[in-house]
Amino acid sequence: MNFIKQHKIISLIAVLAILYNIVWIINYYQFNPLEGNYTKKNGVYYNEEQQYTTTYKVPQYPSMEGNYAIINEDDSIRIIVWTKNIFNRQSRYALYLYDSNNNHDYVVYVDKDMNYMEEGTSLSKQEIKEVQVLLNQRKQQINHLLKTLESKYKK
Repeated sequence: MNFIKQHKIISLIAVLAILYNIVWIINYYQFNPLEGNYTKKNGVYYNEEQQYTTTYKVPQYPSMEGNYAIINEDDSIRIIVWTKNIFNRQSRYALYLYDSNNNHDYVVYVDKDMNYMEEGTSLSKQEIKEVQVLLNQRKQQINHLLKTLESKYKK
């Protein structure tokens, strides 16, 4: 390779790196930290309230994703929301459910209405049935937690 080709390749790589950094900075400043008395621990901001704890994590370079989460007081339900960003035009949701009857926890993806989504799951058919039962039993509490979380970050 001659000098001119090497120079062009290096210049192209440098331009792409600069563009990525600009996009990352724009994305970073679009993430809205939650308001309130949040304490930072291990890169996560959290605020414990009487009936729940809310957390958020700003995008960490080079990742474009940050998230918001809410945890109920007995830690049996957690909702995590990865809000839309420059590369993801839709928010994504995950739900952690703890079943104290069989001492088992489940982490599943759900849609914006907190309905179970099978994509990306490694659960057995029996576990899917158990998750569906837990979702139905706790639907009201899950929806309340989601609305509480959304009221904090959708301002």
